[in-house]
Amino acid sequence: MKETMNKLYAQFRKPLLYFITSKVRDKNIAEDLLQEVFIKVYKNINEFNENLTFSSWIYRITHNITIDFHRKNRCKKNVSLQTDDDDYKNLIDILDS
Repeated sequence: MKETMNKLYAQFRKPLLYFITSKVRDKNIAEDLLQEVFIKVYKNINEFNENLTFSSWIYRITHNITIDFHRKNRCKKNVSLQTDDDDYKNLIDILDS
């Protein structure tokens, strides 16, 4: 199983990381989410339907993990309590979005 996972990681790491990074716009977060993808793949590999393509299955997992990340973080915007005039403008922009 370890050898299989190493092959899958080698094959899918770059394209999945690119896909995730394009969705979250932060490479560090993307790398964390990629790790979650491969953990989920490892835990659920026996559930894979061999009548389907593996790439579709792993991309669906990746997509779902990315969506979950956005759902969990959609309302989390950082606002500093120390402000100056520029910060007030930024605060207004944040509140308007």
